[in-house]
Amino acid sequence: MHDLDNLTPTVVMGNFNTHSPQWSLAGQPASSWGQDLTEWFDLQGLTCLNPLNPHDTPTWYDPSIRDASPSVINLTLVNEAAIFSGQTGDLYVSDGPFPLTDHAALTLMFYPITSLHLILPPTPAGYNADPKLKDDWQKTFRQLESTCPTPTVESDLNTLIANLDNLIQTTCKATLKPRHNPPPTGAQWWTEECTHLHTTARSAPPGPERKATSKALKLGVSHTKRVWAYDKLHQAVDAQDIWSLAKV
Repeated sequence: MHDLDNLTPTVVMGNFNTHSPQWSLAGQPASSWGQDLTEWFDLQGLTCLNPLNPHDTPTWYDPSIRDASPSVINLTLVNEAAIFSGQTGDLYVSDGPFPLTDHAALTLMFYPITSLHLILPPTPAGYNADPKLKDDWQKTFRQLESTCPTPTVESDLNTLIANLDNLIQTTCKATLKPRHNPPPTGAQWWTEECTHLHTTARSAPPGPERKATSKALKLGVSHTKRVWAYDKLHQAVDAQDIWSLAKV
């Protein structure tokens, strides 16, 4: 295998047909060549983007093979240049095999350095803790807890911690809404002029032109915010308008 250029943003995706403790499901025997492959990944500075909880996200299914369990053999890796440039989005793995195949679909957004599109921030993890759902959460937790085996003095501590974490995650998934990014239109002061300035700055070549267009973007955004706030304040004539403005 040849070496990658560590200065070029690189994505490596494919069916490696390899089992390794670094990404395989629990109990899956490692492939004899797996160590050589993982060493090459490390030498190239590649980071695996497959979810950290692979027991929930297998990438290969084959019901035609007796006693064959799902496994992780389709991988997506990126080098440090791609990570630092912020050119990749989140990796999505389908919940089951893609139609007419026995492999899951792996989808990754990659943005060229000259892309005019905004790179979306990663989706926040966890759930929104809504106080109104406290009773439902506690009720569901107790119901699920009653189905768990009773701990004993011989129980493994790591197993107990993992069971508790899984119990909390399952309860949250059943009762709470997942966290999400605010909508792109959340900035009420954003205008078409801001979009134009942003596009110009993103598409400008490195050097004096990029510096000038970035400065113009900052000045344009500051001016737009001031105009928006001025108009809002002058439109607020009643007490309810002030409270409405406070919610913005």
